Amino acid sequence: MEVLDAQSYIADTPPGFHDSADVLLLLQDNKAVRMHSQCLASNSSVLSTLLAHLTSGEGKETRPFQIPLQDFSGDEGLALLKVLYAKQLVLTSFDSVDVAYTAARFGHKYDAPLLLKSADAYLSVHVFTDDKPQVHAARRPLPVS
Repeated sequence: MEVLDAQSYIADTPPGFHDSADVLLLLQDNKAVRMHSQCLASNSSVLSTLLAHLTSGEGKETRPFQIPLQDFSGDEGLALLKVLYAKQLVLTSFDSVDVAYTAARFGHKYDAPLLLKSADAYLSVHVFTDDKPQVHAARRPLPVS
């Protein structure tokens, strides 16, 4: 498994911050990114519940916890990491439509309402202009629950 170097994605952090991450998000193509469980739990009720199970009682696992996100690529995993570690989720957290789309997919699937709301606001400004959607690389529809 290749653990992707994400240090440049989380600027302004103290030395060793990235190495202290206690979760490995397992992505497509045998790639992974490190994240902190607190960051994931504070942004997603689904991952908060999963991490609570992993750290308690009979479900206690050793760290780093491994969480499969097989429907996300390595690039998408790095984009999620950058957005989730943003000090404040604002429209400027997204640097492209693809990053916002990835955030929206993650927000929808893992119940991350702030991420979903921020991504939706970005996409409504940058994709849907003049009442005509723009053709873009992020053409896959969001899953329907």
